[in-house]
Amino acid sequence: MRPVSGSLAGLASPMISKQRGWRREWHGFALVLLAGALLLSLGIRNVGLAIGIFCGLSGLALLLRPRVKKLGGWLDTCLLLVVLLPWLALLPASWIPSMEWREAAKEAVALPLGYALAIAPLKLVEVSLLLIAAVGALYFMRSRPLDSISRPILCMVVAWIGGLWSAGFLFIQLMSQASSDTAGMQLLGSTPLTAMILAACGLIAYGVSLDGIRQKKATRLSALIPLMMISVTLVMLQSAIAFIPLTACILVWTSSRLVASPDSRATRVFIFALIVIAIHGSFALQGFREAFHSDSQILPDPSLARFALTESPFLGLGAGQSETWQALDTPLTSDFDAKSFALWTELGLFGFGLVIALTLGFIGKLRKRGLYVESGYRWLTFLAAAIFALAALLFEGYKNPIVLFLLAATIVLSLGHGGRFQGHFFGERPVRIAGWLLLLCGCFYLFAYATALPVTHDQRLANIRTHVVGLIDKTDAPSRDRYASYLN
Repeated sequence: MRPVSGSLAGLASPMISKQRGWRREWHGFALVLLAGALLLSLGIRNVGLAIGIFCGLSGLALLLRPRVKKLGGWLDTCLLLVVLLPWLALLPASWIPSMEWREAAKEAVALPLGYALAIAPLKLVEVSLLLIAAVGALYFMRSRPLDSISRPILCMVVAWIGGLWSAGFLFIQLMSQASSDTAGMQLLGSTPLTAMILAACGLIAYGVSLDGIRQKKATRLSALIPLMMISVTLVMLQSAIAFIPLTACILVWTSSRLVASPDSRATRVFIFALIVIAIHGSFALQGFREAFHSDSQILPDPSLARFALTESPFLGLGAGQSETWQALDTPLTSDFDAKSFALWTELGLFGFGLVIALTLGFIGKLRKRGLYVESGYRWLTFLAAAIFALAALLFEGYKNPIVLFLLAATIVLSLGHGGRFQGHFFGERPVRIAGWLLLLCGCFYLFAYATALPVTHDQRLANIRTHVVGLIDKTDAPSRDRYASYLN
């Protein structure tokens, strides 16, 4: 082959540099995806650390790449409303009609509940910062380039993230088998939420593995390892609510691939799909059978959501307020499950309406760009995003940084090619301002975590309890008896 010379060399050189820059872009995307997910899993036990990591990474990303592309349509407006909606819970409770239940709760606990609808404003601030960081991460990843080569690699990164979490769970189980059978069950949040996160990662691992078998590519076949580890973890978690959507999404995606691509009908592909569907489907059917023949429920208890939508239908109880209401132990909320249907309970019909609008908007963008192009990876990641969205609707997933981060990533992977010079963009100045604000918030929370400053609701509550216990210990016996008589 003759070397390129003359005027053609001047044309070839920019093309080569552009391709290399493109490759560096998705390499950076993969690094952000891997580092972000793993770092957020370290802060899942401490909300201050999680906010510091999430806001810091999101702000730093926006500062490094301030040229951020708009999503188009009503999606940008809906995401802005998602950021602003939790702050409506700071409105005075007296402005909201039908709040007799709040007065009854105030009389039951004999404590002032504040002027606002939200009785724990710090909780509201924490949830709001997580949502803002998630929106910033979505816009940053949306502006990164994607093509038929980088998209499968990024999907493999998501699959291996799930595999690493499964390996951590299995290691914890192995080390704690003699002392505790439930060790690691809440690795990424509550047990059902952990199962849902792993189910979404397992779906992507299945799709990458099936594509590797179809195209006979060893790199994509490596996704079989996280698929097997995630499957074993889900079996140990015994969560039917995770197996049911996973099996349904595997059936939908496999059927669409068999219809859209003739080379997907090879015998080896069909046998692999049949084995995976049979294994996961058997556990899903077992969950249905146990729920039908016993008192166990597949879906979480909706009693608190029903109460909130009845008494405060539009705004709910306020972002992050469910657990606080349950901790008050009032006759109205003491028997409710604060971790189920948290989005319905805390954001009300306004929040649910925004979820519906965002879902319809993203489905419309996905249909315009084709469901089955690029070996169905867009359709695959959209189904994984649907599982993450289901975790946000059924459990407390909309407050979980890992769910928010991976939901943003899978939505971006399901959209179009992207690119730095395509589409409409926000101005760089407001993006930089948002980046600096997020970075400063992240640094503040990380400093507070390192120095044990009581800036989070849980930390302040723990300090108050310690102070009260200390006062009681220092009190003489007659005074303790008198306090006890007052409490009784």
